[in-house]
Amino acid sequence: MGRGDRPTGQEAGLTQAVLLEVNLEGEAAKAGFLSDELDGAMPSLGVLPHVAAKGLTAIPPPTSDLEQARPSSSSA
Repeated sequence: MGRGDRPTGQEAGLTQAVLLEVNLEGEAAKAGFLSDELDGAMPSLGVLPHVAAKGLTAIPPPTSDLEQARPSSSSA
């Protein structure tokens, strides 16, 4: 059993949907996969039966020009 008297998600047969964070510019202050690491990580994510990667999330580098942030986001 999980904590207390409740079963864990795995014991209950639940799957957690997640978004994978991509660090677009390799910023040290941000977490996540680097763009060139993502393809290599996918096979290891497939062996987690109770985790379902549903998409990607990324925060582009700070800028005062919102249009400048869009090219980075679309290249991931």
